[in-house]
Amino acid sequence: MTAASILMAAIVAAIALFTSASHVGICVGPAVGAGFIRRRASLAVYVAGVLLGAYTQGALMSRAVFNPSICTLATTTAIAVVPSLAGIPLSLNFALYTSQIGCSLLRGLGKLATASIYWVTLLTLTALLSLAITQALRARLSSCRKPAVALRASRLTVYALSALMSYVVGANTFGFLIHFTSNSVATQALLILAIAIGALAMHAKSLERVAYRFFRIGPIHAITCYSVSISLLEIATLLSIPLPASLTITTALYFSGRAAPFKLMRTRSYLTYLLVQSISIPAALGTGVLIALLLP
Repeated sequence: MTAASILMAAIVAAIALFTSASHVGICVGPAVGAGFIRRRASLAVYVAGVLLGAYTQGALMSRAVFNPSICTLATTTAIAVVPSLAGIPLSLNFALYTSQIGCSLLRGLGKLATASIYWVTLLTLTALLSLAITQALRARLSSCRKPAVALRASRLTVYALSALMSYVVGANTFGFLIHFTSNSVATQALLILAIAIGALAMHAKSLERVAYRFFRIGPIHAITCYSVSISLLEIATLLSIPLPASLTITTALYFSGRAAPFKLMRTRSYLTYLLVQSISIPAALGTGVLIALLLP
């Protein structure tokens, strides 16, 4: 391996470490918050699901990798990883995809325009489906004559959906990330280790943010946000479009809450989060151009 490939592998492993930690809450937080899965079990479900998704379906995301360079990874680190250490969650997928264009000195802006259309469309569908499914589930459960049976069925459903959510995030987000470095056994072993360590050792903040800060996550909200997010992330993977999992599930939770008596998130908080996530696109574009000009 050359020095450049070793450096890229090290950067990708570092990104994978912090990304894994930040995505624990996204994948299993609603299930933990609803009280349907314990924290230790949720971590096992998350790690297994992410790795399975990344290494069985992640190859589909290789088509979204067109500029795997140190510039791209350095830009992504500056835009997505470093701010997360200060509690500012910026989208890894937005930054990773857009920085490729910035590091190409803005060649490929058409790709960004196409991806942006997909992003807006998929997030709009997330909102609409979350409203519709929440209302349908509320009507169905309110007419249920055997609440104990419904509760057991909900528990099993949420458990299975948390595993599927981990799988699709593994395919879309981590499948995208691992194709920025070589396919050697040593490199892939390093990435697997980084993903596992990130989840097991650094999960607390991410899990607490989703599982315990939302007001009254119930089975309806959990089932809705999981089913919608899983479906749209899988569609995005089939289209080789990196879709930000954090923004997808936050959008699903927000609109699921809007269709229920108890609101999970204030409108102002959601719009602020949406704005912060969107900032990563122009930030990655500009930073990528700057780093590309500075690198030899």
